[in-house]
Order: sequence, then structure tokens, then C-alpha cells
Amino acid sequence: MAKKSGKNKGYSYRINKNKGGKTTVTCRKYFPMPNGKREQLSATGKTEEEARKKLDEKYAEIYKQGKRIKSNGFTIKSWCEYWLFDIKKTELKGHTFDGYYKAFENDIFPVIGKIKLKDLCLTDVQKVVTKISNRTYVKNGKKQKISGKTVKEYISPLIQALNYAMDDGKMPYISFKRLQKPKVKKGTREIRPKEEQEIVTKYFMNEIPDEPFSLYYAPIAVMDARGLRPEECGGLQWQDIDYENNTFWVGRHTVVKNGIYDENHKKIGEHIVVVDSAKTESGERELPLGNFLSNLFKMKYQEYIDKGIVPKATDFIFITKAGNPYYEQSLRKMYKSLAKRLEISEIGCYSLRHEFATFLSKEEKADQETIKQLMGWSEIVDTYFHTDYKTKQKAVEKIDSQFINSSIENIESNVELNNDDIQKPDRRDNVIYFDFKNAINQ
Repeated sequence: MAKKSGKNKGYSYRINKNKGGKTTVTCRKYFPMPNGKREQLSATGKTEEEARKKLDEKYAEIYKQGKRIKSNGFTIKSWCEYWLFDIKKTELKGHTFDGYYKAFENDIFPVIGKIKLKDLCLTDVQKVVTKISNRTYVKNGKKQKISGKTVKEYISPLIQALNYAMDDGKMPYISFKRLQKPKVKKGTREIRPKEEQEIVTKYFMNEIPDEPFSLYYAPIAVMDARGLRPEECGGLQWQDIDYENNTFWVGRHTVVKNGIYDENHKKIGEHIVVVDSAKTESGERELPLGNFLSNLFKMKYQEYIDKGIVPKATDFIFITKAGNPYYEQSLRKMYKSLAKRLEISEIGCYSLRHEFATFLSKEEKADQETIKQLMGWSEIVDTYFHTDYKTKQKAVEKIDSQFINSSIENIESNVELNNDDIQKPDRRDNVIYFDFKNAINQ
């Protein structure tokens, strides 16, 4: 059978018919070799995907063996590119790979890219950390430094690549524990104030006269009502809705934009990819549909019918004007658009998921197993639960009520306290971390 080209994949493949009617696929691709020349390699598997994977593994091993012989010529840039494109690419999801690539190109290579791998020392890596840590951005008209968590995400691919080099004997040992990095705060994600949550709910219920509900924001309504991740919402198809049993299925992970790279490891474009798997096994779940979402999906379906489009079972529910499914970043932008329209906090659509978990625990007093299944968790993630000062105050008032009849109230104290002389702590009403594991069992 004639050769076929793997579209946007840089390789060709041939389908082979064997005796007995069985077929195999052979993939061929040109690779840059350690000696500087380009050679074509081939690999055969039962499917195109299997053959391509074997081909990448074959090349990675050849390249790895060749570089062991010629390791002194590695710079940080050449080594990290080799590690990213030839070692890690097959196991990283597209948006994770793109994030690593962006961190290398923008923050790491300009600082230490030309340094020889064998000459690298801890102070060189510290320069990268310091540069990233000092970066600022503008929020609400004020300059702020990026968080410790963001610094960790940017520096992570470099540390992984260098650890791989040390394990392979290509550079001297360096202890990265001695790096001076900003502290990573845990459980500090914001959620909207209760008043703003109510504004959004009223908008989706079409109860704001000056702001009639638009079906354009239907994906945000689904995330708000069921705590879906943006990528889960983007992956919903019509076949996932079961009106008869009043449920809908969540588990198709996402629609993402992946980068396209040329032979010189330069990004030359992007393409949309659908990942047909949940983030975890627990992420595949049946959720109650309810009247609100049932009507919402029916309205969305009717919108397509009015435009002369009859959706198929495998079509995505939410698509752009160009007919493409929404990917994660586009849904985040959609939430910011709605927040600006309603004049509420633009703190990211992932906060909707945090608010949903907090509502289940505080308002509904749901048990752990119910929360796990609704959220799609294998275990309780306590950083998703939030509280405020008023809630804490009510909690301690319940404890104090136990001491009303205590004998301690009958003790007359001769100590006089002047409230003006007491230094009061700087209390803030902003959202803080809530210890859900202890509170849920009370």
C-alpha cells in the first residue's frame, strides 16, 4: 500500500497487509543524529500510534547513547532541548509540554543557555530563580511580584532536566535544596464574596433586568452549578446527557491547544487536540442534571436548530463561532468577560469549583463520600474549602455557649481592662484556608 503522510506530524507511514488478513503499520521519519547528520529511522507496530511511539523510543535511545560519547559539548540550551523534545515529549500532555518550552525559551535560556553543562554551578541556577522571582505584574492598578507557586512551576522543568543529566553522569552533582526560593503559600486561592456569588446566580436565573442572560455564557453556568473543571466543561458532548435518568456524564478530559514545532525546536503554530480521558479515574462520574441544567442544555440545542444545525451525538455542546470546541484558556477568558460585565471580581473561573466544594461542606453539610464523587476526587482535597471571619466567629460562639453556666462566670475579677490599651490584631475579612477534614466530622 502507498505511503501516507502523518499530517502536521513530520513522518510518513505505510500500512502492511500480512498473511491471515492482519495489518501492521510502519512509520518512517528523519532524525538529526549525534554525529550531526540526518538519518531515516523506521519502526513497525500494530497501529500507527504504537509504531510512532516505538520510533520515538528508538531514536531517543540512539541519541542518548551517542551523546554519552560526546557529552562535553552540551550547553544548558542544547541539553534541555534534547531532554524536552527527545525524552519527555512522549509522556507530557500538550499544554504541559508547551508550558515547559515557554519557560525554557523565555526565562532560562536567556540567562544560562550558553553555559556548558559540565561547568554549571548552583549560583548559575540561582540567577534564574532570582530573575523569575523579581518579575512583576499589574493587578488592580498595583505592581505585584509573582507567587512562589509560579516560580516553582517555571523552575521545575530546569531542575528535572538537570537531575536527569546528573543521573546520566553528564554534570557534577548539585544540591538544589540550597536554592533560595520564595515560599509557596498553601490554600490561598481566592473565591468570590458571597454577595458576588449571589449576583452570578441571579444572572444565570435571568433575574437581573439590566443584564439579560445570554447563552454565550452557558459553559460558565455549568461550571458554577456543578463545579466542573474548565477542561471538563469544554469536553462535554450531546451523548453525555441522559434526560431520561436526569443525569449527565463527565469524564472527557478537555479540548486543548498544542504547539507545533519544526525540526529546530521552534514553535511554528498551534492545533486543537481532544483528550478523551479524565484527569484521574475518579474524574469519570455521573452527575445529577436537575431542572436548571436540563433547561439550559435544551435551550442550547434549540439555538443550534434555529441556526439550521442539527447536532450529532458526538458533537461538542459548546463550540465557537468557527465551529471549534472551546479549550481551557478560552473558557477562562469567557469567565473574565462575564465578571467584567457584572462588575465582580475577576479571580478566574477555577474559583467556581472551589466555591462549589465550599458550598457542599458549609451550606449542605454533605458527607465526604458525596463530596468526593461530585467533585471527581479519589480523596478529599482540603485546600478547596474556604471560610471567612464571620463563619469563624459563629463557630467559636457555639463553643463559648457551653460555658454559660460555668462557675467561672461567678468569679469576680478585680482586674480592669481598658480596651484602648489593648493592641488589636489586623483582622481582614478576606477568604482564608478552611480545615475541612476536621470540620466535616463535627
